[in-house]
Amino acid sequence: NLERAWDTDITCTNATLAYILSELKITYNVDFEVNPKYLKEHYTVTLPKDNLPSCISILSSVSAKKFRLKNNVIVLE
Repeated sequence: NLERAWDTDITCTNATLAYILSELKITYNVDFEVNPKYLKEHYTVTLPKDNLPSCISILSSVSAKKFRLKNNVIVLE
C-alpha cells in the first residue's frame, strides 16, 4: 500500500483516508480529527514529506473536501 519514492514522497495507492492521515501523523508529528465515516474512503495520492501545507492542499483537491491544519491537528472544515 505504501511505496517510498526515494523516501521523499508518501505514495498511497487506493489507500484509506485513515491510512493516509496516519502517514501524515507519523511524518509531520501532527494529529487528525476527521469524522470516522470519511476514514474508510479510498484515494490514490502522492504527498511530499517536506511540505505539510502542500499535503493538505493536495489531499483537499483529491478528496474534494476542505482539510486544514488547526493547532497542529488536521481537521475537515
